[in-house]
Amino acid sequence: MKYILFLIVASLITFAQAVTLTDTNGRSLICKIISTTETEVSVKKLDGTVFHIPLSRLSESSRKAVVDFVKDRDAAAEEAEEAAEKAKPKGLVVTSLAIKRIEASSIGGTFRYFFAVRNYEATDWAGTIKIRLVEQNGIKLSAREFVVSVSANGGANSYFEASVGPPSVHGEYGVVAFEVEASDATGKSVPIPGGAISSKYSDIAE
Repeated sequence: MKYILFLIVASLITFAQAVTLTDTNGRSLICKIISTTETEVSVKKLDGTVFHIPLSRLSESSRKAVVDFVKDRDAAAEEAEEAAEKAKPKGLVVTSLAIKRIEASSIGGTFRYFFAVRNYEATDWAGTIKIRLVEQNGIKLSAREFVVSVSANGGANSYFEASVGPPSVHGEYGVVAFEVEASDATGKSVPIPGGAISSKYSDIAE
């Protein structure tokens, strides 16, 4: 039963994507346009058969349908390209990589926080980055400062140590996020978003 329903849905999708092309003799064909060249159009019939039709054999309205198909296809490709470009990271990005407890004590110990700085610009960047850890209860810890130099589309890793670990160790006082302040070599402030602390945690023996 499920298989039959799948076939029905697949058929409905196929019909929704289909067009009707008519040749110069008035014969019509329900099909899906696959691709085009300057002289012909490749189509797939509803039974899955693929073949090629010279544009010169199509009626004027069908040739227009092919032209519209090309316009829609190119527009969709352009939109997808623009969306992909917008989705690309830009500027400087700081990411939390991992936490490792390097020393244990009765109150938790010492925790090493690892971060990555990535430069997505086409030019090198050098400056100062401050990272401030934020506890689950909203308390912000003292900022740690780094002098960073990263090449265009390059990156660098760094770390610092703190006496507060993740919530699994310190509960509501555990670190869950970080904030970033940055300035370039001229002292100009550079906006960099903070983020969540990585869930990748390891203890001394690991």
